[in-house]
Amino acid sequence: AWKNTYALYHLFLPVGISKLQFRCLVATNTIDWVDVDPNKILVDNQGRTEYLYWLYRESTEICLSEDLSVSYIECLKDDKGNKSEFAGLLADMSFLCALEQRKLKHKQGKASAPSSCKCPQVIIKAGPKGARVMRLHKKKLLELMKNDNDLSDSIQTLLTSGMQQMLSVLLSISHVSQVKTISLPEVPSLTSIDANTSVMDGRNNETVFRESSTIDLYL
Repeated sequence: AWKNTYALYHLFLPVGISKLQFRCLVATNTIDWVDVDPNKILVDNQGRTEYLYWLYRESTEICLSEDLSVSYIECLKDDKGNKSEFAGLLADMSFLCALEQRKLKHKQGKASAPSSCKCPQVIIKAGPKGARVMRLHKKKLLELMKNDNDLSDSIQTLLTSGMQQMLSVLLSISHVSQVKTISLPEVPSLTSIDANTSVMDGRNNETVFRESSTIDLYL
């Protein structure tokens, strides 16, 4: 599909993911494309969702409270009509934290707490017009990364880019007087990622999780 080719050249190749690695992602159905409804939550404040996301069309927002959100990542066009893409995945701090902990454990023989584990995880949702996104299935991705350190490093780079963009947004609004001080939860130190999709309660935006098996990142 042409969308896969577009993602290959605009997202994956620039961070070192080869065409062969990308074909493996496609062949194992690790990636797919979906249109999501306006304001649909993509990453909850625990980061315990089934997918990683890349925004292809429209916009995403960071939720500061139940009734306040700010722009996170947008797909824009310049004066010449050229489309600008964000070369990174939406910030999933729990997944990034676990990846970096695994890397440190292999290098040092023990799991330390990298800086990503101390960064806040905020709720990320689709913008008011919805969004088209590419999804990466976490469980399938982890299987591919078990024996491919280069792929793991590249995915970590894409998530770090999303984290940096998230922190940039949060730092910028901290200087705006209209925005009240907010309390953001720290990401807990994780050794596993939930493999099932969370259930969102639309009335109060609370997250309710089903009991399920987990994916051991240290396998």
